[in-house]
Amino acid sequence: MATQGDQQEVLLNLAVQALEDIISNKVSVNTLPADLKSHPEFVNLYEKLAAIRGFISALANGDLSQGMRVKGFLSGGLRTLQANLRHLTWQTQMIASGDFTQRVDFMGDFSVAFNSLTKVLAKATAELKESEARYRLLAENVLDVIMVIDLAERFTYVSPSIVRLLGRTQEEIIGRTIEEVLSFDSFQALCVKLRQLLADEEVVSQGHVFELEHFNKNRQVLWIEVSVNILRDDKGKMAGIVSVVRDISERRKAERMLQIAYDLQRKSDFFNDIINGNVSIDKDAIATAKKWGIDFTIPFFCCLIDIHNPIDTQQKKRYINNLLSKNPEYVVWDIRDNIGVLLQTCHTLDILDAGIQAATQIKEKISRYAPDLIVTIGVSDMHNGPDSLEKSYQEARSAIVSAKCQLEYSGGIYCYRDIGLFQLLATYDGKERAAEYIQKLIGPLIKYDRDKGASLLLTLEIILQSNNLKEAAQKIFLHHKTLVFRKQRIEKILGVSIDHFETKLALAAAIKLHKLSNLVNN
Repeated sequence: MATQGDQQEVLLNLAVQALEDIISNKVSVNTLPADLKSHPEFVNLYEKLAAIRGFISALANGDLSQGMRVKGFLSGGLRTLQANLRHLTWQTQMIASGDFTQRVDFMGDFSVAFNSLTKVLAKATAELKESEARYRLLAENVLDVIMVIDLAERFTYVSPSIVRLLGRTQEEIIGRTIEEVLSFDSFQALCVKLRQLLADEEVVSQGHVFELEHFNKNRQVLWIEVSVNILRDDKGKMAGIVSVVRDISERRKAERMLQIAYDLQRKSDFFNDIINGNVSIDKDAIATAKKWGIDFTIPFFCCLIDIHNPIDTQQKKRYINNLLSKNPEYVVWDIRDNIGVLLQTCHTLDILDAGIQAATQIKEKISRYAPDLIVTIGVSDMHNGPDSLEKSYQEARSAIVSAKCQLEYSGGIYCYRDIGLFQLLATYDGKERAAEYIQKLIGPLIKYDRDKGASLLLTLEIILQSNNLKEAAQKIFLHHKTLVFRKQRIEKILGVSIDHFETKLALAAAIKLHKLSNLVNN
């Protein structure tokens, strides 16, 4: 039979085991043996320990929301720890939002490490922001466009300067594929390049530069230079390409202008040497002419363009040269103060009107560029064969000279076949015999006009151009009797009668030679 002492020892062992379980083992708080439940003081102690255990367990699992109903030294310390951890959590959240002023001073070595960490983070973040600001400043202000394309050929980044280059915003580009952004021709060319580069990492690692013709949003043609290099991820693997795109339209335009100017100079030297008789027209010369666009086995004619513009004539000439050189049917060269254009007639059915049609088209082109520019175009007859180049030029020039001798300074188109006596007279300009002929026929009348300030030479020219004196009087707004008086004065000064055909013809020739001489001498 168990004694009271034995029973107390059993209860003590149960109590020790219950406390051991609540402190050290994973047991339910409701497993308190029934024999111990009859001892209120022990039950109260057991429940306090169970509550502290639950609080510590929640704290260990990161749950800072648990409440502590137990009072005392141990529970007070745990509540303080919970409060500090809550404050530390808030400080961490503030650091995450960018507030690096947070400091901890209640956790010993942890406080030192925490405070050191926030200082390092503050410094690194400031440096990162400064770096980002610097690169953002560069990206937003650089004229070139920086593009990043992933392995799926999709734009992952494009700098703001894309607006200046293509007229599109970043939002319109980022996330889209190359095919969706570039025009078809550009896309084809760029894709061929990119796929060649993406297929060989070693090749793309060396960096590549190529040029493309591209349309912007307004369908304007742009020439762009694309510099491509490889883009790697954090593990060093190829992740796409980064490219710098530059608008080189102006450079291309300048290069093209230089090439046109160079070709024009070479072509002009070649044709001018032929016209001036400085080179013999052999097989090489014929082949060179064909290279410049003129086949001497096909009929051709010459249009000579004269620009009457007191300001920036050379600049106008350069632009017109460039303008006409764009047409492959025109063989354009520069000759003295004029622009020469040779045209073939292989596609023209009406040969007689081919010159007029071509000159009209040329004049319209120039007028669209400069509506106020006064342009005179002389048109030669049709010729073929290498020896006809000089003849074609001289005919076109004679047509222009004829227009100027007739005081036609308002521009127009003049054909050699229509200039009559000037076809012959234009070849005598400036020669001594021509001067003697002028002096002999109309010299006294020229002197009379010069001494008296009269205009009888002009009156004579009008009379010779008219069918009768009545028609002449109407042309110069004179009364018929006044013109009769002037005619008599002219005949007296010259000592001839201008009623005879031969005299009329001789005087008309002298007047035209006089104008031609003035034109050449001036």
